[in-house]
Amino acid sequence: MIALYTLATLLVILIWQATILHDADGYFSYFTELTHIGICSYYWASFTQTLFYALRQRHSIERTPEYPLQRWPRIFQLLHVMLGTTIISYPILVTIVFWALLASPAVFSTKFGTWSNISIHVLNTAWSLFEMIGTNSPPPRWSMLPCMIIILALYLALAYVTHATQGFYPYSFLNPSTSHSLLAGYIIGIAVAACIVFTLGKTIIHCCRLMGIVLRTLKCHLLNKRRHELNRELIVGLTSRLQAFNLGGNLVYFKSIMTPKISLASCVLLFSLSSFKTFAHTIFQELYVNGVDQGHLNGIRVPDYDGPITDVTSNDLICNGGINPYHQPISQTIIPVPAGAQVTAEWHHTLDGYDPTDPADPIDSSHKGPVISYLAAIPNATQTDVTGLKWFKIWEDGYIAANQTWGVDRLIANKGNVTFNIPSCIPAGQYLLRHEIIALHAATTYPGAQFYMECAQLQITGGGSTQPETVSFPGAYAGTDPGITINIYYPPVTNYTVPGSHYEFF
Repeated sequence: MIALYTLATLLVILIWQATILHDADGYFSYFTELTHIGICSYYWASFTQTLFYALRQRHSIERTPEYPLQRWPRIFQLLHVMLGTTIISYPILVTIVFWALLASPAVFSTKFGTWSNISIHVLNTAWSLFEMIGTNSPPPRWSMLPCMIIILALYLALAYVTHATQGFYPYSFLNPSTSHSLLAGYIIGIAVAACIVFTLGKTIIHCCRLMGIVLRTLKCHLLNKRRHELNRELIVGLTSRLQAFNLGGNLVYFKSIMTPKISLASCVLLFSLSSFKTFAHTIFQELYVNGVDQGHLNGIRVPDYDGPITDVTSNDLICNGGINPYHQPISQTIIPVPAGAQVTAEWHHTLDGYDPTDPADPIDSSHKGPVISYLAAIPNATQTDVTGLKWFKIWEDGYIAANQTWGVDRLIANKGNVTFNIPSCIPAGQYLLRHEIIALHAATTYPGAQFYMECAQLQITGGGSTQPETVSFPGAYAGTDPGITINIYYPPVTNYTVPGSHYEFF
């Protein structure tokens, strides 16, 4: 709707100026109009991406690994990121400058003037706020702020080119003949305002994301608390009936079992909560090689969204990035790793990294399950097509019955860090490291288990000639696998087999 409205506004104003005011020549000289074109372009690009997303969801069997934007040259991806950054800054700046310096009662003298000024000097800020609050867009990077200032400087140059070629200043306060000091004050003031608006927009997005995390975590904790209470109620009820039976009171047992103390509503709520999909998710986003940090998001295909994959037949199960689009631009780094090296994978709740104020960082404690690592040889570790690769398991951390802890429990205890070794005997070459968490808190039925995985791009050096047993993704997992569809609450787990291929002990 925003895309349609902004396009209609743009066309109507342009046609009005061309046919009624006969003043279309200067349309593209105004920063307001250029900003409006940027809003329109951005929302149409978003609409296109959403359309492809919907089509790929409807035709999931035939879908390609990536969206069109992800196959564009990197320069266009960077321009798209920059355009998104302008959307949260320039419209608000335009509104402030217009109503503070330029507006007069004449802007409402006609119906067309009223509508057009509201559309481009009021609603533009609404579209900007919607992008900050109503979407899952990540906050802009600080490196974008100098770019925003440079664009403003380029527009200032355009304004004086307009005066030199067409004989007018787009905005009266740009006329240096009035006062050079006043002009300098305006320019500096607008630059400072741009910095403030950029910082404010970044802060709003961070606050919205934090609020979402807090609300989701609170909801998760409340649901988990109620689920555990109902589990205890169920176990106590069953225990009391078994005790009645063991005391020889067969009649008492059957009478008790026919008139249970646990209400039907409680049982229904118990199982519905057991299958509820909570939202304290996680992303593998940093790799250490022999203790050396390779950089945040560097050499790893990470999504912007931390959501899980639940369909074990989906190509998204390979390296994510389908239903959860990759963060742009996708890293083209290939991380050098000696065969036999010790590597540490680091997980966090969001792409912002470690957050001591987030109770669900690196992942909510309710999301219990195994942690697994696979490798697959690949001709080019940065290639987009990852289907058809042959994967072999190099490490797993499942369930320890002695202390009733899962791999995820140890991951949380280590603040999101998981350490294992790259096999020393595999051939040198380029590989993808598929590092994965399987959360089983809602796995009583399929689809219920939640799969979180990302792929790191490696160049393994040295090594040997061992060819391990391999599997394919999708294909390695089935919804009927006992390690994927399982009730981890009752009866208590005594033995758990991590799903997937045989664990190769190199």
